[in-house]
Amino acid sequence: CGESRNDPILRSFDGMRYPFQLAGEFVLAQTKGLDIQVRYQPISNTASFTSVLALRYDKHVVTFKAGSNSVWIDREVHDLDINAPHLVTKNLAIVLEGNKFAVLAGRQRLYVAVHSSRLDVRVQPAPGSQGEWKGLLGNYNGDSGDLSTREGKVIDIRDDEVRRKQYGDSWRLSQAESFLPYVDDQTTETFTDRSHPTSSFKLSDLDDKKFQELAALCKKNGVSGSAALHGCIYDLGASGDMSLASTYANSLPVLGVLETADTGGEVAVRVPATVAAGGTLPVFWFGPAKARKKLTLRDDKGKVVSRTSIGRKSPRTWLAPTTAGTYTLELDAGGTKASTKLVVEPITVSLEAPKAVDGAATVEVTIKGAEQSNGYVGLLPPKQSNLKKRLTTWRASRSGKVSINAPARAGTYTLVFTVRGSNGERVLATRPLEVSAARATVEHSAAVEAGAFIELEINGPRARGDVVALFAGKDLVARLDAGRTPPKLRAPAITGTYKLRYIANAADGKAVLAESVLKVTPASASIDAPDTVAGGAPFEVELKGPLRSGDLLALLPPGQEALSKSVIRRPAVARTTLRAPYEPGTYQLHYVLADSRRLGKTIARRTLRVTPGAKRPKATDRPGAVPIDGKLPNLDLKGAQLKGFGSSKVERVVFKVPKSVEARSLLQIKMDVTGKIGLGDFIEIALKGSKKPAFRVPAMSAQFPVPMPDKPGTYELRYVALIDLRTKATKVVTTSVVQVTPGAKITVKSPSTAAAGRRFEVTVTGTPGMGTLILIVKPEVKT
Repeated sequence: CGESRNDPILRSFDGMRYPFQLAGEFVLAQTKGLDIQVRYQPISNTASFTSVLALRYDKHVVTFKAGSNSVWIDREVHDLDINAPHLVTKNLAIVLEGNKFAVLAGRQRLYVAVHSSRLDVRVQPAPGSQGEWKGLLGNYNGDSGDLSTREGKVIDIRDDEVRRKQYGDSWRLSQAESFLPYVDDQTTETFTDRSHPTSSFKLSDLDDKKFQELAALCKKNGVSGSAALHGCIYDLGASGDMSLASTYANSLPVLGVLETADTGGEVAVRVPATVAAGGTLPVFWFGPAKARKKLTLRDDKGKVVSRTSIGRKSPRTWLAPTTAGTYTLELDAGGTKASTKLVVEPITVSLEAPKAVDGAATVEVTIKGAEQSNGYVGLLPPKQSNLKKRLTTWRASRSGKVSINAPARAGTYTLVFTVRGSNGERVLATRPLEVSAARATVEHSAAVEAGAFIELEINGPRARGDVVALFAGKDLVARLDAGRTPPKLRAPAITGTYKLRYIANAADGKAVLAESVLKVTPASASIDAPDTVAGGAPFEVELKGPLRSGDLLALLPPGQEALSKSVIRRPAVARTTLRAPYEPGTYQLHYVLADSRRLGKTIARRTLRVTPGAKRPKATDRPGAVPIDGKLPNLDLKGAQLKGFGSSKVERVVFKVPKSVEARSLLQIKMDVTGKIGLGDFIEIALKGSKKPAFRVPAMSAQFPVPMPDKPGTYELRYVALIDLRTKATKVVTTSVVQVTPGAKITVKSPSTAAAGRRFEVTVTGTPGMGTLILIVKPEVKT
């Protein structure tokens, strides 16, 4: 992603960050079909803000302005509903979320955060568009060091003079190319000030007192994280506007950290005045970029607590010590040293959890007072205090809540909360946890038919990671999430005696809490079909058997037993019509019983003799290029001329479709064709008298069902022939009127409650149609 934010700091698509406090109008980013322009206006003698951003896509211009949650589309103002997509065209959509806009322009995405005095923008290029961009955000070629002028000259972006004059001026807008908004006699020159900024700003310009003042203000406004804190302190120092700190909570997320400029021989180190024990500590340093740098932390007695090397990026994120006190942080940059004081504040932590739980059950632990620490919750075995003997460890979340699985064995365990800092790990809170022995039962019928679903009644912890598993000896055959509702497991296709086990994912390891025997009995089926059929001819097949979901009817060629070699494969239903292969031979029809491993087992078979019959049709002899047995004929394109190649040879078409169909249903199009179907012929359906089709499919794909429109009405089914591939001239060969009636009302039934993270059944009635989704959203969310 590339971005322009704050005063402004730019980040190229390839990851280079650099300050760009110029004033005027510029090309931010540009690629085929999409142009993004910005207006930067001064707010002080050292900084400027993005006041206006405009993008042009699909012949439309969309404009955003600082301080306004409105959007201008082709110079007309629009107030968007929260979370409701606004479609400018089918390829250009805008969504407002709070103070942030999300824009989808084809496969490119833009995110614009609106503040009272500025805009922040992020641009996400389309996949596969490397090297196709230009502008202030770079060319997106993977090389962060090749930012170039509009003329293509690569420059050193760290050089202030080059960045301002050669680089910045080359990307300024001319009046002819600008599509930014103006009023009265304004032009792009109205906003151009080549003398800005009149002075430069660096964090090293701040003394320690001012740095601590700005850092405290940023943290008070909820700014956390090294990169965000860096940006906040920099903006406040450069602009002098202290109100900017409050805008960071609603800004775009920060990506990465800033590259540190070379400050020559000057060396300094800055940290926030206070930090919680074990908390994250951003260390800001200034000094020669190429010098080897080392940080040393000493306690109040001068003893070294921790030491680390740092790279070229500032701030460097470090962990504060776990012991409260006053420390000294030293920076050694190639022999030149600087230091600063750091106060580590104590934190008081307590753990809230049940006093007693069942073995292997889920335990909810609440951590109080650890919001600013790098904390972990662990579980120690009975009579054990060594942290290395912990059964398991969970990272404390920002919410202060952790869900853990209790041990399966009974005993008095200890919950411990620890923080990890630059001086190691320290225990801050403990709590006893009484665990009773884990128990579970799985009830089911003693015997079940092969391939059938096993109805289970599960009683047990049903914690995260628990499973009910089916074993044949030591081999796992099938398994089911123990918390799934309803709990159903499919029996294997192979008969025999199996073991069904409840396996708990306990803190002290996997534990089998219940085991029972399950007998799988044979399943039977029969196939009724003719003994002999001519090649290419249709024939009927009747099946008797389980006919369950997943069961298959397969036709295998001579000498083949593997299901993957089948020439026909269909779901097993009571009666179906198949078309015989064109190649003569002795084939076999198989009834394949599905099982939990999806391997399948043939439980019935019948021999089918195919005699010479119809010849295999060519691709253009009938609608549908792929014959019934799935083999695609070769097309000889040698010497084919563009003119007339693929042109339609259809003389007459008669549709065989019902007079009325339900909206959103699938229509199987049948037709009699005189002549040969062209490669560019298509079938479309449109409201009667309308030129705009509701859908369109290639004529050669007409053997597949096609979806009907959502809107009821009188429609025309049209066969459109391509007359000339070069000119794309077409003609309507025939039409047929189809009445689309309202589809059956869609209803959805589901349980009123469901356990978090568990499966539940949903029943849909009516005519949903292709592409229909079932969404789970909160009541306040608009879909």
